[in-house]
Parts: sequence; C-alpha cells; structure tokens
Amino acid sequence: MQKTVYRIRRKSDGLFSTGGNRPSFTVKGKVWNNKGGLHAHLNMNPKKWVATAPGPFGEYRSAQRDAYEGCELVEFEIVETEKTTTSLDAYRAAKQKADDAKKDRTRTRITRCPSCNQPLSTHQCSVGVFVGRR
Repeated sequence: MQKTVYRIRRKSDGLFSTGGNRPSFTVKGKVWNNKGGLHAHLNMNPKKWVATAPGPFGEYRSAQRDAYEGCELVEFEIVETEKTTTSLDAYRAAKQKADDAKKDRTRTRITRCPSCNQPLSTHQCSVGVFVGRR
C-alpha cells in the first residue's frame, strides 16, 4: 500500500514549513496528509512577520511578504512494509505482565506508625518521630 504526503521546503536551507498563520521552518516541519489540507493552508496566504520599525515596547511587526517565497512543494511516497509479526496471545501476555509490574510499583498509603501502630495524625511515639506520607 502506498500513500502520498506533502511538505513545503525552503530551497535555501532545506528546512520544512510548520504551517499555520505564521509559519516558521524546522528540520521536521508539518506533513499534510492530503492535497486538500495543503491547498487550504496555501489559500490562507500566510505572510512572514518581519520587524519594520522600533516601537515603544520593542519592534513593531507587520506582514510584509509571502512566507513561502523561494519554497517548493515536495511530495513524499510512503510505502508500507511488514516489520514484525506478533501473535495476539503473546501481545496480550506481555501487556498483562507490564500492567502487573506497574501495580507492584505503586505505593500503599501509610496511615499508622509501624512501631507503635498509632495514627500518623495524632502520632507521639517514644521511639522518635516517624516521617511518612499523610
């Protein structure tokens, strides 16, 4: 089974667009799973927000130019290949084992002093102060 996905790559450095109203470019970027979503994004006409003039609280930013100037659309073909096969019985047994191990790791709440068996809320042990979870 084959599937095609789409990304927008900047030619100058090979980084991919993150999408959205103010796209930036990263190594991973955003993947569009169909052309409709990609076309919807491109029809938003995203702009690059650049500093135009210093303002009272820093730089004033306004939309100046197309964010995808110097970019290209890249189509990737994803081909499914079988990696491993596990029987459902083995999968369920491994999951049950992991769940049991998780239950063993959970702590029980200490409500009484182990030496004198008094409630921790009114604890006055002659052996010393017991520090525990309340």
